[in-house]
Amino acid sequence: MAIERPMRDLLIYLIWRQGSFRLSEIGNLFHVGSTSVSNARIRGEAALQQDKRLQAKLKKKSGLEI
Repeated sequence: MAIERPMRDLLIYLIWRQGSFRLSEIGNLFHVGSTSVSNARIRGEAALQQDKRLQAKLKKKSGLEI
């Protein structure tokens, strides 16, 4: 099952932010290269910054402060 790019970008950003994985390791999870992970991370962060509703949901579910 393929994940649509906006959701994939957000997942990549959240995994990267957690700090336990290298870009190459995240890339292996999503079958993309390190450069793609880096670009997706930037897009995911930007999308999250623009979506206040999603920020509130993440904060409520996980305590994650954006």
